[in-house]
Amino acid sequence: MDKKIKCKNLDGQLYVIEIKDDIISSVFMDSESNLDCEDFSEYTAIPGFVDIHMHGCLGVDVGTCTVQSLLDMCSGLIMHGVTSFLPTLPAMKPEESIRALSVIKEAMNIQNHQKILKSTKILGAHLEGPFMKPLYKGALDEKTFLDATIENFNKITGDYQSIVKRITIDPLAEGALNLIPYLTSLGISVSLGHTAADSQTVKNAFLQGATSVTHIYNAMPSLHHRNPGPVGASLADDDSYAEMILDFLHVSPDACKTVIKAKGEKKVVIITDSCEAAGMPDGNYVLNGNPVVVINGEARIPAGNLASSTVFMDKELSNIMTLGVTLKQAVLMLSTNAAELIKTTNIGNIDKGFCADLLLIDNQYKIKHVILNGNPIF
Repeated sequence: MDKKIKCKNLDGQLYVIEIKDDIISSVFMDSESNLDCEDFSEYTAIPGFVDIHMHGCLGVDVGTCTVQSLLDMCSGLIMHGVTSFLPTLPAMKPEESIRALSVIKEAMNIQNHQKILKSTKILGAHLEGPFMKPLYKGALDEKTFLDATIENFNKITGDYQSIVKRITIDPLAEGALNLIPYLTSLGISVSLGHTAADSQTVKNAFLQGATSVTHIYNAMPSLHHRNPGPVGASLADDDSYAEMILDFLHVSPDACKTVIKAKGEKKVVIITDSCEAAGMPDGNYVLNGNPVVVINGEARIPAGNLASSTVFMDKELSNIMTLGVTLKQAVLMLSTNAAELIKTTNIGNIDKGFCADLLLIDNQYKIKHVILNGNPIF
């Protein structure tokens, strides 16, 4: 079904987005007053958010959930403007990983067979581990850590290797630098995180094919002028992406601005790293079955470490706009860059040939309408 939507573009000018079935067929300036359009002239269109690192929300933990609860979570997540995401599995035992991947795969199959989808699209899976070392484990379970070998990768993915779109590894893990080229040959985006690696090791991992750093600043040593470590290596590298949590708890506003200024808006990917407590009251929750306590919206493991976040991406849009960036820059960091990082080329942009996943926002950056695959959700 064809439709035309009149709204503002990122420059504040009126334009028309023409949609055929679920694809944007054309985008043009509104120079004809007699066009038969759905009129949303008071709102600005931005691409739907793409969250490539999240462990759950709304009471659902993606590492331990059922197919139905994952689909239910997707139905709630769309209300926060996330049109596509990667359910992220923390380091876990091989049998647990395979079970979780099977759930994600079945949920993806169900979504793919729905004529009209009204929930956030599952793009695949992100594995945060288990190829790690203990020093900067954060909330990850070190008892599940493995050497970085092809055999162990096959062991944790089983028959579901094809849905793994991204993996976070510690470049210090035994065999990591040799495994990275193999993973990239499979089309998997490799990110570096939970690591005490020095800057040269991080550079070597980039040379082997790693393309990003996971939640920069968090679960790694602080930047030091004589030992720049993962933070310094990431900020100094022009080609890699820096993934960042923008809840202003994990990273302060000034530190967020530093990353954006150093990397540029085309190399920063905003993620939530949210857990099942996102959208829920304070209380006791889990991250892959391990206890997490939420007090005043802060999720921590019993030892006191921050454990994931409770933020949604619509809140992160509001946060990033307080840093002095333009809406064009924000859109890159919340949508476009993530899609490019995981090589999913038909989302994260409003242009001809892209999937018609749109958010219509007001001048306070609040979401007023969500359009998914060309269909209005609310």
